[in-house]
Amino acid sequence: MALAGFYRSAFRGRGVDFDQVVKYVYGDDVRTIDWNVTARRGEPYRKKYIEERELSLHIFFEEGPGMFFGSGNRICRECALDFIALICYLCVLNRDCLSINHLTASSHTFYKPGRGRSSLFATAQKILNSPYRVISGQIEDTKLSQVLRTTVRLLPKHTIFFWLSDFPPRDIPKVWPILQQRFVCIGVRIDDPWYTATPRSGMFSAIDTSDGETLTLDWGNPKVRRQHTQWRHCREQIWKRLFPAAADRLTLQVGQPTFKQLYEFLLRRTRLSQRCSLNI
Repeated sequence: MALAGFYRSAFRGRGVDFDQVVKYVYGDDVRTIDWNVTARRGEPYRKKYIEERELSLHIFFEEGPGMFFGSGNRICRECALDFIALICYLCVLNRDCLSINHLTASSHTFYKPGRGRSSLFATAQKILNSPYRVISGQIEDTKLSQVLRTTVRLLPKHTIFFWLSDFPPRDIPKVWPILQQRFVCIGVRIDDPWYTATPRSGMFSAIDTSDGETLTLDWGNPKVRRQHTQWRHCREQIWKRLFPAAADRLTLQVGQPTFKQLYEFLLRRTRLSQRCSLNI
């Protein structure tokens, strides 16, 4: 499986731990010099690091109302579950550790870190078989912040943190900068085709999953189209504020194969990592 062959290299250089202080030898990277130890001992010493042999990954699955929308044959939730299944499979192949947060408006489940086929496949099966609630309330900002704050204490430093959501327009959680400093944060946004481009005309009935109300939208109405444009603009702004670097943003289109989109994303990150290594 080609995807399993290089997905680790997409995050190369991000998960390193301090090993020990050793004497500086000509040719070593001067940026690793420990100036405090050097000053005490009167000769140059540098910090030695070792790359983690095992990656620690976490999926923060935010299952808000938008996950139940679908303008075609699939809803956003199905695409999100495909992503979770793929990451679980990759962790099994590479013997990496994976934990998952599953947050809805009415529940929160934390699946503790695990590795190996039996553990991770069992976790994936629980999420895939989780109750399918078409009517779901909006996730409160306070609840989201509380779960994120708890996550900071549960996960080790340098964890690959996938935030899986549809990312509706809202305020950025105050705890988010702490996660960005501690983890390698990757945004995985699920997009339906109508999120970016709607029909030019026609009537469309839909259920507002935040409150259960049935709405009838007239795409030919200029006011409706302006509201959609404003919503799309606000959503894009919050998306880029949460993940300023384009290499940290993965947008999964519901109508396209999830495997192919994840493969292309990891390939881009791998090439970027290789270019950064050459520049150093």
